Amino acid sequence: MAIFGTAVTTAVATSVTEVYTPTSGGVQQNPTIENTGTVAFFLGSSSVTAATGLKVAPGAQVTLQGTEEAIYAITSSVVGQAVTGLATVVSVV
Repeated sequence: MAIFGTAVTTAVATSVTEVYTPTSGGVQQNPTIENTGTVAFFLGSSSVTAATGLKVAPGAQVTLQGTEEAIYAITSSVVGQAVTGLATVVSVV
């Protein structure tokens, strides 16, 4: 997925960092989170760990369809980097 509009770059460290903040009003959106760093990071809730999160390898990206929740990331060793923005998603029935 391509990120459109404004993308936000966030440093991801060994402590939990919020990488996506949802809009108010419970609107479902499709954030894409791209790993532009050199180490893997792990996505999840505010209690995410390297053992429990969804691994995003360097150069990889993930799009989470229809989320209304904040998304957090953590690395297991050194500081990484995430670029987050909204994506266009087409659903085919």
